[in-house]
Amino acid sequence: MVQLQQKGWEPLVDLRQVIDNLPEATTAPLRFTYSGLVTTTEYAEANFETLLRFTSVLYRLIDDLQSDAEATAARFVDYLNDYTGTEITAAELAGTFDAIYSLRNFDEAKDFYLDSSDPFFYDSVAQANLAVLAEQGVIGKGHTPDELSIAGKVYTTLVRYRKEADKALAAAPDGDLKKQAQEQYNARNYLDAYRLAAAAQ
Repeated sequence: MVQLQQKGWEPLVDLRQVIDNLPEATTAPLRFTYSGLVTTTEYAEANFETLLRFTSVLYRLIDDLQSDAEATAARFVDYLNDYTGTEITAAELAGTFDAIYSLRNFDEAKDFYLDSSDPFFYDSVAQANLAVLAEQGVIGKGHTPDELSIAGKVYTTLVRYRKEADKALAAAPDGDLKKQAQEQYNARNYLDAYRLAAAAQ
């Protein structure tokens, strides 16, 4: 699809047009277009801080893609081609994030997780898809998004650590620990940014 569009082809209808022009109840399952981490409950409970750090890496990668998509794609395109047997270019890989995938950086994700009026609001879209799966007999009825996903918990925890890091960085004296804390903060690793800044005080 991306290759066709880069050769001048234009889609007649895209997902956003469908969402904007059909009733919300009809399109809710279509808005389940995001992906995420898959793990066991046991691993998540025992390694929650690891998941926070891993998620920070994803948000840092999104920052890079939004800053310079083609240069970022160039770092991964050889691996992708070797792994999948494809022969796409860095420009084509970068193009997927305009034509197919929609990225939200850490700040933009706030609406996704916290704004119920957002058309892609996590809870509403997940509820709609759980209902479809239950109707198909894939899962039982009555499940809630938070039963099956900790995505919201991961995001709100990172938000909390960022607020704590802001306060700790403001209070910390200049020095190596504060410098390390700021580096982690800039890399979206708010957990370790907070801990380093708190230790610097």
